[in-house]
Amino acid sequence: MKTKTTFKSILIIICLLLQFNLKAADSSVVLSNVKAGTLSSLLGNKAYGTTDLTIAGELNGADIKTIRGMANLTVLDITNARIVKGGGFYLQMYEAGSYFTYYTDYDKLPHYMFYNLQKLTTVNLPNSIYSLGENAFYGCTNLTTVIIPDNVIYLGDNTFKNCKKIINIVIPNNITSIGSSVFWGCTSLINIEIPNNVTFIGQFAFYECTGLTNVTIPNSVTSIGSSAFYECTGLTNIIIPNGVTTIGDGAFSRCTGLTNITIPNSVTSIGVSAFRGCSEIKSFKVMEQNSAYSTIDGVLFDKENTTLIAYPNAKGSSYTIPNSVTSIESSAFYGCTGLTNIVIPNSVTSIGISAFYECTGLTNIVIPNSVKKIDWSTFYECTGLTNVTIGNSVTSIGYEAFRGCTGLINIIIPNGVTTIGDGAFSRCTGLTNITIGNSVTSIGVFAFYGCTGLTNIVIPNSVTKIYKDAFSICTGLTSITIPNSVTSIENAFTNCSELKEIYSKKSTPPAINTNCFYDVLRICKLYIPKGSYSAYRAAQGWNYFVNIIEEDANTINTIYNNNLNYQINNGDLHIQDLEYGAFVQLFDINGKIITEVNTTSNNEQIKLPQRGIYIIKVHFNNQLFTQKVVW
Repeated sequence: MKTKTTFKSILIIICLLLQFNLKAADSSVVLSNVKAGTLSSLLGNKAYGTTDLTIAGELNGADIKTIRGMANLTVLDITNARIVKGGGFYLQMYEAGSYFTYYTDYDKLPHYMFYNLQKLTTVNLPNSIYSLGENAFYGCTNLTTVIIPDNVIYLGDNTFKNCKKIINIVIPNNITSIGSSVFWGCTSLINIEIPNNVTFIGQFAFYECTGLTNVTIPNSVTSIGSSAFYECTGLTNIIIPNGVTTIGDGAFSRCTGLTNITIPNSVTSIGVSAFRGCSEIKSFKVMEQNSAYSTIDGVLFDKENTTLIAYPNAKGSSYTIPNSVTSIESSAFYGCTGLTNIVIPNSVTSIGISAFYECTGLTNIVIPNSVKKIDWSTFYECTGLTNVTIGNSVTSIGYEAFRGCTGLINIIIPNGVTTIGDGAFSRCTGLTNITIGNSVTSIGVFAFYGCTGLTNIVIPNSVTKIYKDAFSICTGLTSITIPNSVTSIENAFTNCSELKEIYSKKSTPPAINTNCFYDVLRICKLYIPKGSYSAYRAAQGWNYFVNIIEEDANTINTIYNNNLNYQINNGDLHIQDLEYGAFVQLFDINGKIITEVNTTSNNEQIKLPQRGIYIIKVHFNNQLFTQKVVW
C-alpha cells in the first residue's frame, strides 16, 4: 500500500513539473519572418499568457493593436522588426469631446504605441525607426529599460512621461531637441547626458525627476524651457553652459538641492520664477561680461540694478533692498523661510506676484507710499507676519495677497484702496481687528473667509457690493454694520454662527438670496432704518430674521458720558486713545449726524462746524461709547 502511494505521488509531481514547463514555454515566444497583419493569428491562444515576446519581420496597425492587447506582456524585443503602414487603426481615444484615431507609418514608433501598458518592464525598439511618437510610453509605470536606436532623430512630447521606474536612458546623438514633458515624472532616473547636437530643452522636459542627481548640458543648448527641471530635488549642482541665451519661467523652480547658480555671459533672458523655491541656494553669480544681469552680494538683479529678480533662499535673515531698485520681480523672495526682516525703500513702485510667498519667518512689513498695488499672493501664508503697514498710495489689494497670514492681528486698509480682491485675507485666523478705508467699493469673493478671530466689522459707506463668501466661516463675528451704499450682497456671511447683531443702514433692503446668512440664528437682531420694517419683512433673505428692529439712524436716544479722552483746539476735535478700526459718529445736539469715519490710528481729528454742544458715538468690538462735548 505504501509503494502505491509513493508511486502516485511521484506521478503527480511529474505532471505538475510538465505543466509548469509548458506554461513557461508558452510565456516566452520568439517569432521570425512575421508578415504585416499576421501577429494575432501567429500567437493564437498564447497572446494572453505571453510575458516575453521577440519579433522579427513587419508590424502594421493590426499587429500593434495585438501587442497592446497582451495583458501580461513584460518584455518586448522588436529590434529586428520594421513598422509599416496599413492594418487599420491600432488605437482610438476619446478626448475633449472628440475621437482621435491613430495609424502606423513607415519607420516611426507610433503615438501612444505603449500608452499605459503598466506591466511592461523592458522594450528593445526597432533599429529601423527614426522617430518616437508623442506619448509613446506614457504611463508605463513599471518600465525600467528602453534601448533607443542610434538613428532616432526625434523624441515626441510626453514620450516617457510618468515612467517612474526608468533608472537610466541613453539619448541618441542625432537628437537635436528634447520636446515638452519627455521625461516628466521619471522619478527613478538618476543620470542623464544630453548629446552635443541638442539646442533646445523643452518645457517640463525633466519635470519632477526627483531622483535625478546629475545632468550634463552641452554647449550646443541655447534655450532651457519653462519648468524644464522643475522639482528635480536630487540635483545639487547644475552647470549652465555659455551657449544658453534663454532660461524659461520656473526652469529650475523647487530644485531644493541646488546651493549655487552661475549665470554665464550668454544669457540674455531669465523667465519669471526661474529659481523659485530653491531653498538651499546661498548665492547667485553672474559672469562679468553678461550684458543683461548682475549680482550684488549674491542677490540677482538686472544689469541696471533696478529690478530685484531673485534673493537666495539660504542667504540670511535680514535684508535691505538697494535704493536703485524700482521693481521686485514675481517670486523674488518666494519661500525664504529664514528671512525675518526686509526693508523696502521708497524707490520701489512695483511688487510682483508671490514676491514674498511663504516667507514664514517674516514678522513685520512696511509697504512704502511709492507702491500702487499689492499683487496676487504677495504675502501668501507668511504665517509669522504680525504687523503690516500699507502705504497710502496703494489702490488695490490683489487675489489672496495675505491669505493664511495666521499671525496677523490688526490691519488698516488705507483710504486710497478701492478694491479688496478675492481671498485677500482669507484664513487669517489671528486677525481680530480690521479697518477698511472709505474708498473701497467692493469686497471680493472669500476676501475674509475663515477669519475666525474677527468679532466686529464696520463696512464703509463707499462699498456697493459684497461678494460671495466674503466673510463666511468668520465664526467669532458677533456684529456687522452694513452701510446704506451697499446694493447687493452675495452669500457673504454663511456659517457666521455667533452673529448676534446686524446693522443695515439702507432703507431699501440690499439684494440678497436665501443663503446669505446661512447658519446664522434667526433670533439674531437685525437693526434697520426707521420706516423700513415692511420692506425688510417682505424681502428675500432678510425675512429669515424674527427680531427685526427699527432704529432712527440719524438720531441718538440716550446721552451719557463714557469719559472719552478728547481735546478741542480752535474747533478741531481731537479724540485720543482710540482702538484701531473704531467707527466714530458726530451728532449735533438735535441728534442730526454731522460726520462719521473709520479710524486709521489711535487718534482721530474732526473739524467742528461751529461752537455748540455735540455728541460723539464710538463703536468698537460690539461696544458703544457716547460722550457729550462742548465748544
